[in-house]
Amino acid sequence: MLFRTIDYLFGTNLQNHSIIRNIQNVNTLAMSTVTAISVLHYFINSSHSLFPYTMKLVIAHCTIDMLFTPNFELILHHIITIRLASIFFYKPLPMDIIHFETMVVLSTEFSSFFLVGRDWIPKDSPYYKINEYAFLLSFFYFRLYLLPKHLLFGTFINDFLCELLDYTEKISYYGALYSFMGINVYWATIMLKVICKKFRNLYPHFFTYANNEFFLQYTYYICPIMSLVIYSPINDFQLFDIVGQMILAYNSGQYHQQMYSIIKRDYPTKENETNMELNVFSPYIRPYYIADLLTIQLRTFLYQVSKFSPFYPNGILGIGGILTVQCITIYHYYEFVFEMIENNRELMYGGKSTLMCHMFNMNIFINIILSIIYSNTIVNAHHNLLSLLFIISCMFIKPGYELNHTLLHICLIYQTYSLSIANT
Repeated sequence: MLFRTIDYLFGTNLQNHSIIRNIQNVNTLAMSTVTAISVLHYFINSSHSLFPYTMKLVIAHCTIDMLFTPNFELILHHIITIRLASIFFYKPLPMDIIHFETMVVLSTEFSSFFLVGRDWIPKDSPYYKINEYAFLLSFFYFRLYLLPKHLLFGTFINDFLCELLDYTEKISYYGALYSFMGINVYWATIMLKVICKKFRNLYPHFFTYANNEFFLQYTYYICPIMSLVIYSPINDFQLFDIVGQMILAYNSGQYHQQMYSIIKRDYPTKENETNMELNVFSPYIRPYYIADLLTIQLRTFLYQVSKFSPFYPNGILGIGGILTVQCITIYHYYEFVFEMIENNRELMYGGKSTLMCHMFNMNIFINIILSIIYSNTIVNAHHNLLSLLFIISCMFIKPGYELNHTLLHICLIYQTYSLSIANT
């Protein structure tokens, strides 16, 4: 950031100089090495004595690197990391109790070691690919598996911190942790997009809209079956959620089956799909499309009925408020649909969503936020919030190309799992 400012003021090009990049890499490599030594010392000697010093070095590393990097995403990542690490000293948090969780936070730096290798190893070297695989594996394992498993889904650490921290400190801690998770999910989705692009070039006839619709006919049927298992034995209120999911699974299957039939009929090959133009408001698609959208709203509402009905009578007021908002949203969306049809305007399959479509989805987003707030445990609330991060990232970055909606449905399956365990 410092050299970017200097370049802007004086018309120089210091930020792209190889020396600056090498200083960044040395700084990152040193930090990753120190972290590895600290974690290794922890496992060999069962001692966390190096962790406080390592945490301070992480803060120093991020502060120094912010002066060199011109990348806004990396600057944001460093600010979040500094805030997350500083919480350990501001409170301070007892290292003798949360030493394992501290090790998990520090281990996220391991992937930076291979990040440096991407700059220093020649691209024509066989070690470059090995380094790429190591980077991907370390990033996904330490940042997207180990970190949420122990810091978000660990019952002990969440219960301990909820007792230790006051309200403001909880917001600060979880805000920093979720910001850290959010930027990692964002980067992971971009990596997934690069991976899918390579597979798309290798297997172009697999990445087709026809295959996407074929899979989507059946994916949502997993959800009610999974919820039945989670809820078993089912109480009276949970039955509302099961019914909503079954109706949605049927209508979703019908819509995607219709889309699959039309695409296979009119665009039988991958080459044909490059010029595909399908208007979802056409007479052959419109009834299925609208039914699918409305049953998404119905499923969302019935879940809230199952969630708030046990809190009678206050829960009834909440259900009434949700129903009012949904009815207003559906009314305005129907006006939008009729206006589009009367004016012969098109909404293209796979195209950009309109503002009204986003407003229609905003109602679902609000209901998900309510589900997170009223989850039965904080761990289940974390499941819900993390699934929401995955869905948002998948919707806006679209890593799966033609198969992206299938990836979105996979995220929705995880979200259904999250909603179900939060409603037991």
